[in-house]
Amino acid sequence: DITSTKRANYNDCCEDCDKTPGCVVYVWTPWEDGTCFLKYKADKTRSYWGAKAAQLPYNGPTCDDQEQDVDYYGNDLVELPGAVEDCCALCLTRDDCQGYSWFNGVCSLKSTLETASKKYGVVSAARSSN
Repeated sequence: DITSTKRANYNDCCEDCDKTPGCVVYVWTPWEDGTCFLKYKADKTRSYWGAKAAQLPYNGPTCDDQEQDVDYYGNDLVELPGAVEDCCALCLTRDDCQGYSWFNGVCSLKSTLETASKKYGVVSAARSSN
């Protein structure tokens, strides 16, 4: 989860998610008189009485296809723990992120992608310019 907000009404969660950088999915539950859980990705589902979930329509930037066994060394903005499928969403939360390299459970968000090199196990992608 990115964060949670107190909302008595499911429909109010959409606005919270839309205003939260990186949020693409929200789940409302009746927990504590109404709670919205704002998420940066749709993950595994589970049953929860009274819960409602929705995904925001997406028409913003994305990342290019992943490059297997390619590293862009240096120019790291930040290193964040995550699965390789999380790295693009993490990059898109920052205006200064131009792409990422992932290795061994860590997303290295990059300010620029300059020199590519072959490195086994590394997965990289550039932020799309759309």
